[in-house]
Amino acid sequence: MTKGNFGSQRQPGQPHQCQNPQCVTCRLFGVGASERVESGPCRLVVRDCIIAEEDPATERVKEQSQGLPFTEEKTETAIDRITGAAKGTTLRKTERVPAGVAFALDLSLRVMDTDDEAQLLETLKDAMRLLEKDALGGSGSRGYGKIRFEQLTLDGQAFTL
Repeated sequence: MTKGNFGSQRQPGQPHQCQNPQCVTCRLFGVGASERVESGPCRLVVRDCIIAEEDPATERVKEQSQGLPFTEEKTETAIDRITGAAKGTTLRKTERVPAGVAFALDLSLRVMDTDDEAQLLETLKDAMRLLEKDALGGSGSRGYGKIRFEQLTLDGQAFTL
């Protein structure tokens, strides 16, 4: 995953895949079970993201929640672009986490003897910057999944992307 080379080793519509055991993307995130690459274990461990209930923004969302805490239900439909009317049988409800809820993210980077720690860390930071510009999960084109990383620390020291 080098700058300017994010998608060159994959088929359109498919996740990254390659046969290079030195590929930093494969070493950091791992490879699929069907791939025969000996890049060793993935270096990145992503633990469960727990809702940070003490965060002031999260508290405001909890107070405004209806039904289950930290969720909201949104009703949507498809619109016929010619007539402007709702298309039949397209009414759907989506349950989502409201904007403003904070999560405590915990990542661990396992560095092996042969790894370039600075390269792995920079690749992870690149991926996090890209995620902030894109969306997490489905329906990103509808505005869902927008995230921002805040209060980042590395070995107890503050750091930025």
